[in-house]
Amino acid sequence: MNRLVKGITIGVSLFSFYSSAVEWGAWTEVNNIYIDTSGSAFITFASLPGCYNNQGAQLRGSDVDKAYATILAAFMAKKKVRPLYNTKEGVTGWDMCTISSFFIAD
Repeated sequence: MNRLVKGITIGVSLFSFYSSAVEWGAWTEVNNIYIDTSGSAFITFASLPGCYNNQGAQLRGSDVDKAYATILAAFMAKKKVRPLYNTKEGVTGWDMCTISSFFIAD
């Protein structure tokens, strides 16, 4: 029984940590896109609470090219997006948040 209680406690603790670090942002517009030579992109939005200047985050992942093309299309079409992003405690600057994925409005 003790093992079960410990397992549940660890599971709930990990879920609590994970859910507080990753969140869906509100629908917002893409303001700017910055690409560096390493292949990462920094995107600024009208609003992205908890991130750089409450506006910006890094776009990183294994398929950044497709994600970049999609966010660029949304930017050019002036479509709203809803980013899923991860905030990093104790980090400042452009690395405060990382975008995992996003929805694009119709």
